[in-house]
Formats: sequence, structure tokens, C-alpha cells
Amino acid sequence: MAEPSPSAAGPSGRIGRTRSALARLLRLPVELEPRFEALEQRSDRNHHVVDRILEVQHDHGGRLLDGLERLERIEHALAAERAELGATSAVAADAGHAAAALALQLAGVDAPAPTDVLVSVVLPTRQRVAVLGDAIASVLAQTHQRWELLVVDDGSTDHTAEVVARCSGDPRVTYDRIDHAGVSAARNHALGRASGDVVAFLDSDNTWHPTHLARAVAALDAAPAAGWAYSGQVLVDGATGELALRRDQQGLDTLVDANFIDLNTVAVRRAELDAVGGFDESLPRLGDWDLALRLVARSAPARTGAVTSRYRTDLPDRIEATVPVQVLAHGIRARHRGRPAEGLKVLFAEWHYPQITETYIEVAVRGLQALGADVEVWCQDGVAVPYEPVVPVHRGPTLGEAIESVRPDLVVTHWLHKGVELLPATQAAGVPHVVCTHGFEYEPQLVAELLEGSAVVHTFPHLVDPEWADHPRLLVTRTMFDDELSRPAHPADKDPRLVVRTSAGLLTKDLDTFLLAANFCPEHRFVLVLGHAKLVEERTELIVERASELGSRAEIQLDVGHAEIAELLGRAGTYLHTHGTDHPVSMPMSIAEAMATGCRVLGRDLPGVGGYIGPAGSLYGGETPDERAKSAAELVNGSLDWSAARWAEVAQRSSEHAFEHHANRDVTDRMLRQWRTLLPLP
Repeated sequence: MAEPSPSAAGPSGRIGRTRSALARLLRLPVELEPRFEALEQRSDRNHHVVDRILEVQHDHGGRLLDGLERLERIEHALAAERAELGATSAVAADAGHAAAALALQLAGVDAPAPTDVLVSVVLPTRQRVAVLGDAIASVLAQTHQRWELLVVDDGSTDHTAEVVARCSGDPRVTYDRIDHAGVSAARNHALGRASGDVVAFLDSDNTWHPTHLARAVAALDAAPAAGWAYSGQVLVDGATGELALRRDQQGLDTLVDANFIDLNTVAVRRAELDAVGGFDESLPRLGDWDLALRLVARSAPARTGAVTSRYRTDLPDRIEATVPVQVLAHGIRARHRGRPAEGLKVLFAEWHYPQITETYIEVAVRGLQALGADVEVWCQDGVAVPYEPVVPVHRGPTLGEAIESVRPDLVVTHWLHKGVELLPATQAAGVPHVVCTHGFEYEPQLVAELLEGSAVVHTFPHLVDPEWADHPRLLVTRTMFDDELSRPAHPADKDPRLVVRTSAGLLTKDLDTFLLAANFCPEHRFVLVLGHAKLVEERTELIVERASELGSRAEIQLDVGHAEIAELLGRAGTYLHTHGTDHPVSMPMSIAEAMATGCRVLGRDLPGVGGYIGPAGSLYGGETPDERAKSAAELVNGSLDWSAARWAEVAQRSSEHAFEHHANRDVTDRMLRQWRTLLPLP
């Protein structure tokens, strides 16, 4: 590149050309018809555009001119894409956001004036000598000079102390070392020594732009009612140089679903921090999300409007890569979700309840109860195996009379044919009706009748009929387990040689495969738990007789309670699910329960099963029970030489998958939100 002329390279020339380029970018139209499918297909190109804009954030001198030329090329690229795609609003928003961030961050443009506010910077670290110096240097470079930096070493065995000493002799920098207790304990230790009116957080593998603290303090000064502030963030892969933008404009009401406020972007008034408390030291990760949710509960934050935090994603041994997240995330959602169903009265209208084999009804009831709903049940008939229900049960002659007595806001029914049967009663009463499908009774015509009758229908992903796929009241959902009953077991409590199957005592479950597989796995213990099913109780005895005929090594237990099943699955290494082909498989709740405890799951290769099990296990095949038993046994015996570490990894992967997708409080919360968009509910 040619040497820039003095006029072009001077500060006024650079800023003028920058503003001109940014003005052109910011004139992109934003009120355009969305074309999200086309945008998704071109996502790589769009991200490239944003990344190119962000590349010039710290360019100076001749590199700034090069960046400006890139901006001009980007503008032409965006214009061409706009002509081809209709310039989707998402493209324009990305470009506008990135351009605004660039405008705020260029040196000398809208820089906040210095203030006298003392900011305490909390910096925990462990084994990060390679990057710790960069983090400290970014604090030393802050334009806001009234700060104290509290570096807390969480038991590092490297040369962390020497790095801190080499980086600065600045008296504002202090160093403490504690025994390894986790990042939350390190942060709390620093907070115990902090004396600033504002506290900011920086991890040792991340950095700040020089205006980060100045902009945070300015944002708090401009919003006296805000107890805290946060900024946007650039994600940096140090290995590849790739950049991505973490948006900061999501609605705070969605924060309970997933965190989008990284702690490195947060500055908190000390009084606000004292009010909500420090970091939860029982959380090995996600403590920043927990803190953000406590802050949101007290006050809305101020936003700096700038992207002043840089987050590295490429370092080894990050907490994100070494500590499982989904079980912890579920716990945080449960802690902070509150009771969104408070004031909602729900009547379950079912064939029979409580039934030991139809546990998905019980789990749905418990999920809504946990969210604050007032739940009662009406059922038509008695049960095969009675036990104490968790909610009031009405056994009156008609659903209409139960509706008149309970006066529910919503009626929920399981099984499509039962929903069709009961729909006239809910229509006559003018009560919204939700019907949840199963597998054995799935028929597209039943779905059609319910949708035409204004019911809301929940079905499983692989059972969606294309004819109704886009219907607003056909909702795709997942099966769920009781997330208070089924919990991840400690690896030491797992028996790799224990193989379990739980099932209703029905002949359609292909239980011969399980019974035969036990004979091909002499080093394993197989346990089949059967429950007597309504109106066909004798079939359970037939299955017991069949096991004897086959000479199966499998143990059979009958009518085991839900808590005892959860304990048994908690000890099992493998869950071997079986299913026939006379009707579609749905999403058997027993699989979700097994995954939640950390079982490796083996399922038959049928439509929907692989997507359900996901990373939690494997599929077996075969045309006959004997072939399927041998296929399943090969997988079971293949784990005989697995190490304890491998079993622990498998268990973690399984429970993480279950808690990410199937925990009943999370699933019912999503269902509740869907209902409220479709139905007149309180």
C-alpha cells in the first residue's frame, strides 16, 4: 500500500473519512421484509462482513486507512447483497450495530470525561500465565485512572505471582493467593478487600478496550436508578483471529432462559452488589449468570452502547470446556424462574389417574405445580395399581360436571383419541383444551379433528404430519422426566454391569429382545421392571411366563414405585429400551429418566429414537428378537473393558442431554409460554 499523504493520514482526515464511511453504512434500510431462510444460507458471508468491520477497531495510522478502504468494500458488498436478498433487516442490524460500536471505540470520538469514582476491578486467575499479562495491561491502559486491581490467584502452580510482579509495580495492583477453591471463591475473596464505589469484573483470559471503565462509569452516572451496567462484547478466537459479536440488546425477560450478559462486561454499584450478595461458591460455573439474574430482579441495568470487552474462546482448560453446564443451568433456571403459572387453574382430564405405568401424566402435573399452577385431575375410571395422588382427584360421572365444579382456565388431556372424546365437553364449557399425543394411538386424522375443533395439540418431532406442520396450534414438544426425582448419579454409585428396562406389562414392547439379550451377556445383571397396565393386567403375568420359557437370566420386578425406579436407574450403567413395530414409538419417558441419572441408553433403530437419544447412547437393529438381542448384547458387552473415566464421560454426556431437553420444569415452562400466546389464559 502506498504511503498515505499527510492530509489523508492526519487525525482530522482519518476521523472525517471514518464518519463518512460510517454514515453510509448507517443509512442501510432497516424496515425491510425479513428473509431469514436466505439470510441463514448466507450467514457465513454476513458474519464475514461484520468481522471485517470489527477488524479496524484498533487500527491506527496507515492501518486505519487500510481499514477504511475495507469499509468501502464492505459497503459495496452489502449493497450487492441487499439487491439480491432484499437487504434483510438482520443484515442491516448487524452492520449498524458493528458500525456504531466502531464509532464509539475509535480513539478521540465521544470519549467520556474522567471522573473521581473509584472502581474496584476483580480479576481471578488460575494457571493463566500466558495471557494474564494481557488482561492486566488492559486495566493499566484504562482512560479512567481511578481504579484498584485485585488479582486473586486461585491456587495456581505456575508463575502467576511473577507475572503480576513483572506487569506492574503500580501500587493500585494487589495480588493475593488462596487455596484452590473455585472462581466464585476467588471473586468473593477479592470483594472482601474491594473499597471502590463501583465493582467491575475481568477474567484473566480476557481484555478490555481502554475506554471500558470510563464508559461503564459514565453509563451509571447517566442512569442514577440503575444499579449496574454492561456493554457489548467481541468474541475472539486467538488461534484463528476470527471475531464474532455478542449482542447486548436482548430482552431481560429472556435472561432466565440463557445468559447473554458476560461478567467481563458488567460494572456494579457496590451498594447494589452488597444487596444481592456475592457469588454462589457451590456453583463451579455459571456464577456470573446467577449474579446477573439477581441483579435483574432488583433493577434494570444501564447499557454503555459500546463494545469494550474482548472474550477469548480458544484457550485450553477453560471452565466452559471442563465443567458440565446443562444440569447447573437447569438448577439456575429453577432457582430464578419464579412461579410463572401462579393464578392458573388447570384440570387434567384423563382416562385413569394415578397410574403407575402412565408416569408422564404425573410428571406433567408435577411440572405445572412447580411453576405455581393450581392443578386438579378428573378421570373416568379407577387404576390398576393404586397409590396416593399428589393432587385432588375427581371421579364424577362427567367432565362437564368437573369443569363446573373446578372452573379451570385450561383442560389438559393425554392421548389423541381421549382428547377427541372429551372435546365436546370442553367446547360446551368454553374452556381451552390442550391434548398431548402418545405413540400407540397416533393417527393424523385424530390430530385433524382436534385442530378443527380449536384444541391445541402437542406432538413429538418425528410424528408431525406434513399436512399440519405449519398449523399454529400444532406444537412440537418433548417428553419430560421429573427433574426433582431423577438426578445425575455420582459415577462411583454406578454399576457398569447393571442393565435395566422399565415397562408397562404389554406385549407390544418387544420385551423378548431384552429377555434374550440377558442370556448373551453373562457378565451383566439384567433387571426388567414391569407395571400392571389398565384392563390388560394379565399380560404382565404372560411376560413373566415368557421369561421362564426363554430361560432368561433377567430378573423381573413388579409394580415398583417411581422413587424406587429412580434409585434403580441411578445405579444402572445401561438402559436397554425395546419397542415393537405395531405402532410408532413416541418419546418414552423411561429413556428420559434413564438419561437424567446418567445411564448409557441403547435403543432400537426406529424412526425418532436416534434423535431422542442423541449423544446419550447407541442404536441396535435386527429383524427378529434373537437378532435384535444379539445386536444389543454386542453393544452391552463392548463396554466390558471401558475405564471408569470413560463411563463417567458417558454418564455426564447422557445427563447433560437429558437436562438440556427433557427436564419437566423447563418443558412445562415452554409449553406454558406457548399456551399463553394461543389461548386466553391469566
